[in-house]
Amino acid sequence: MHERTMLPSLVLCLLIESALGQVRIDAGTDGRDLPAGNAGHETVTLAILPDRTTGRDWGLPYLTRAVEDLNRIGPAAVFTIGDMVQGYTRSMEQYDADADAYWGIVDDLRSPFYPIAGNHDTIAGSRSTEDRRFEERYKERFGPLYFAASFDFATVIALYTDEAQASAPLLSEEQIAWATARLAAAREAVRPIIVLMHKPAWRYRDSRWDRLHAPLAEARRAGVKVIVVAGHFHSMQRDPDRDGVEYHIVGTCGGMIDQHPLAGQLQHLTFLRFDGQGEAQVYHQAVGATLPDDFIRSIDQTRAFRLKTSEQSVECLTVLDQPVRSPVNATVRLRFTNPIDVPIRLSGGLVTSPPAESIVGEWSLIDRTPRDMFNPFVTDVNTPFRQIGPIAPFVLAPEESAEVEVELRCDAQTRMVMPPEFNFTATFADSQGRAVPVVLRTRVPLRMRHALGPFGAMDMLACAWRFDVYDRLEPNPEIGLSIHDGRLNIAIAARDDVPCHFPMDDATERVLNPMSDAVVLRFGAPDAPHIYLIEPMCGDESRPAWRVTEHRTREGDEERLACTLELETAITWELIDGGKGYGLIIQVSLELLGRPGSEVPFNIEIADNDETYHTQWRRWSDPRAGSTILLPTRY
Repeated sequence: MHERTMLPSLVLCLLIESALGQVRIDAGTDGRDLPAGNAGHETVTLAILPDRTTGRDWGLPYLTRAVEDLNRIGPAAVFTIGDMVQGYTRSMEQYDADADAYWGIVDDLRSPFYPIAGNHDTIAGSRSTEDRRFEERYKERFGPLYFAASFDFATVIALYTDEAQASAPLLSEEQIAWATARLAAAREAVRPIIVLMHKPAWRYRDSRWDRLHAPLAEARRAGVKVIVVAGHFHSMQRDPDRDGVEYHIVGTCGGMIDQHPLAGQLQHLTFLRFDGQGEAQVYHQAVGATLPDDFIRSIDQTRAFRLKTSEQSVECLTVLDQPVRSPVNATVRLRFTNPIDVPIRLSGGLVTSPPAESIVGEWSLIDRTPRDMFNPFVTDVNTPFRQIGPIAPFVLAPEESAEVEVELRCDAQTRMVMPPEFNFTATFADSQGRAVPVVLRTRVPLRMRHALGPFGAMDMLACAWRFDVYDRLEPNPEIGLSIHDGRLNIAIAARDDVPCHFPMDDATERVLNPMSDAVVLRFGAPDAPHIYLIEPMCGDESRPAWRVTEHRTREGDEERLACTLELETAITWELIDGGKGYGLIIQVSLELLGRPGSEVPFNIEIADNDETYHTQWRRWSDPRAGSTILLPTRY
């Protein structure tokens, strides 16, 4: 059994949180001067462990994480706010077992530890106010029922709010006299006064708290910072100041709670920060918010990176038709390959809702990044496609592959739809035994087979067919196709917050990776395509459209696409929505497209550049799908 018979030493391990004295700057280049004066003064931090009591062991891991946090932060000292054991027992053996469990965790603290008594720590399960066995046992296992700790930077006075052994606190005359004398001495020392107690005595009418508030208010009027902190309610809250005295109630650290953190209920630590100039500040930190230096090891990050970047991790092997005027009822084949050296477990399916937050349970971390980065303009959670039946989770050994079939259905639509997206989670056990989830995304290629006619509407989209973290939050361009007087009319309405033109000499780069807003038309046989480049923001209406002739050359071992640019055809264009985008009408001779009645490979690619490094592409069709237009039988 672990015995504690006295308070820990008052020798402090000071936490110095800002540098002292002059800072020497040795600049390697010229530039704006960096601060070289006094970088600040000494600051010191005390920590408080809130209530632990739950009656169940699920709260102990929070306490364990809190101790790890505190050892990384290194406060000058750690206090509790009471309720360290469940108590309310008639068995001394049970009390000692609970105390052993608590000490088995907090003994790892590297800072001096100062317990404070709460009702669970001292009240017996016999329900008799005369039964003070556990009050005595508390003093043996934890320390005095009330005490003062005088630091160079502050005086901490710990009170005992369960002298009455009842629900409502009633401070004894003896304790009030003792505390009043300590408060007077602390006021004369002109350093911050911190009063800690378990039950917030100021919330109880007959607790005699006003007898102690009076000297606290007097100290505050004398210019001394005064902060009062309690627990017991298992709900963090800041009470109104009274006569300049701050009143705080902390939540829990492994204690019983059942509501959202914004309802005040969260597992946390509380800190008191002293600046050495007589000021003090209370702040809180969620338990598990500090991370060890090996929180992520390189071997595991490499595994996660390989999973998410390998094109073979998940592949869609099936191309479906756009459900325009015809329903789709098809089987989609997906192939999965494990590219890492440990097994992965795969689960997931069709995306029909925005992603949830990521939860790191054992560290009590919640990451909202999945929701923050979700882009509704490129992933349609309201897709008309439906997945028939779930995909059973499965495991792949290293380098193993497997194919999965899933039924997708879609009713006939009046216009082109965005590609349905599958998200799968590949989970592996890392080098520390934790389950690491990695999200794998794939979109189903949709083939367009569009028959040209004299009437057209803006009933088509240019979509993002592959996932890209850089996709911008802008609506998809809209497209309409029609024929008139021997020409194909292509109407495009592209929303774009930053119209951009940046000339480039390299014709290949202008087509494949332009630095301007651009539209690229591709049609004809794959081995001899016609390619048009339109740069609507070029500023010269006489030269916005270019014919691109493609051929292949070799530079060493690399095959390279070479292009020449020739002025080709006229277009009309205008800015829309007050300059937030542009509209185009492009006319192409039907004879240039192909023979009457033929089916011609066709695509429209729209590049969005906002004068940044990344070009964003939206395309009429996934290049993998082999989409076509059907020319009329007569021109």
